[in-house]
Amino acid sequence: MVVGAEAVSQLIGQLYGAAADPARWEVFLESMMHTMGGTASSIIVHGDEEAGVGRHTVSKGIRDEYARAYEEYYSSKNIVLEASLAIDPLNYVGTLQSCIDLGVYRRSEIYNDYARPQNLFYQCSALLSRNGGSAAAISFMRPERDGAFGEEHVQLLTLLAPHMRQAFHIHGTLRRHERSEAGLEAALDQSETAMFLLDGAGRLLRANARGHQMLVEGNGLVARSGQLQPSVPQNGREFDELVSATCATGAGRRQFPGGFLLLHRLEGRPLHCRLTPFYSYNSFLEASPCAILLVGDPDRRPSSRSDVLRALYRLTPSEGQLADLLLAGETVSTAAEKRRITEESARTQLKSILHKTDTSRQSDLIRLLLSIPV
Repeated sequence: MVVGAEAVSQLIGQLYGAAADPARWEVFLESMMHTMGGTASSIIVHGDEEAGVGRHTVSKGIRDEYARAYEEYYSSKNIVLEASLAIDPLNYVGTLQSCIDLGVYRRSEIYNDYARPQNLFYQCSALLSRNGGSAAAISFMRPERDGAFGEEHVQLLTLLAPHMRQAFHIHGTLRRHERSEAGLEAALDQSETAMFLLDGAGRLLRANARGHQMLVEGNGLVARSGQLQPSVPQNGREFDELVSATCATGAGRRQFPGGFLLLHRLEGRPLHCRLTPFYSYNSFLEASPCAILLVGDPDRRPSSRSDVLRALYRLTPSEGQLADLLLAGETVSTAAEKRRITEESARTQLKSILHKTDTSRQSDLIRLLLSIPV
C-alpha cells in the first residue's frame, strides 16, 4: 500500500471538514476505508453518557441491526478495545494481532456473534480520545480472506492519528457549544421580552422568538440590510446613536453604559427599549455579540400565569383566570363581567388568591405575578 502526499493531504482536509460538519465524517470514513483496503469502518464511543455503554457514532459497512446490537449488548464484550487500552491507554494505534491473541479472539462472543456474521475479522484501530472512563476509537475492518492489516497500515494511521484526535476534539467542542446554545435559545424564546443580539457594528446577529415576531409585524422595529431600524423616523437618530455607542463599548472601543429609549411606532403606545453592552470574550471576532437590546411592548397582553399559580399556590382554575385578568389591567368589576360571574364572587375569589399567595393588597399581588417567570 503506497499513499502519496497528495492523498494524505486530501484525507487531512476531509478530517477537519468533518470537525465542523458532522455529516462529513462519513465522507472521511469511506475515503479512509478504501485507502486502508477495508470493507467496514467505524468510530465507536464508550462511556460518554452511560458508563460501560458503547455505540457506533458513525460507520460504513456495519449493518444497522448490528450497530443496534453493539449498543445494546456487544459493547460490553469488546475485548479488542479492552486489550488496546491496556497496551496504551492514551495513544494506541495498532492491529488486531498486535493487541490480542488471535485464538482468544476467534473464541470470543463478539467475534462469533457480532463480527463473523458480517464477514469481518482483521482490524486496524487508533484511539481518538480518552477521558476518565470514556474512550473513543476509529477502526477499519475486513474479512479474514483479505489478510491482516500490516505495518504500512499502522504507519498511515500513526501519521493521521494526531489530526484525527484534534478533529475529534474540535467536533466534540463544537457539538457541546451547539447543545448549550440551543438550550439557551429555547429558554430565551419563552421570554415575553423581545431580545436582539448585535455585533460591534450594530448588525443584527440573533433574535429570540418574540423578537422575530416583532420584526415580522414591523410595528416599531424593522430589519434592513442586517441593521435594526425604527419603523418611524421620529426616534431614528437617537436610536442609531444609542446602538452605535453601546455596541462599540461591547467591542472594547468605547466606555458607555447603554441606555433607555421610548421607541414610537405606527400603532400603539411607544415600545420600552433598553440597550446594554454585552462583553464577549471573543469580541475580536466580527460576529461576536457586543450588545443586547431588550424591547417591551406595553400594549401586549401578559402571558398567562394561571398554570404556574396553580402549581405554586394551589389556586383553582377560576382563581387563576381572575389573576390573569387583573394582571392584564382589568378591574375586579370588568374581570367579573368578562368571566360572567358577579362582582361579589370575583371579590371572594380575590380574597382567596391574596390569602393563598400571602399578599395583602391587589398591588402586592400584581408585583408577585410580574415576578413569576413564564
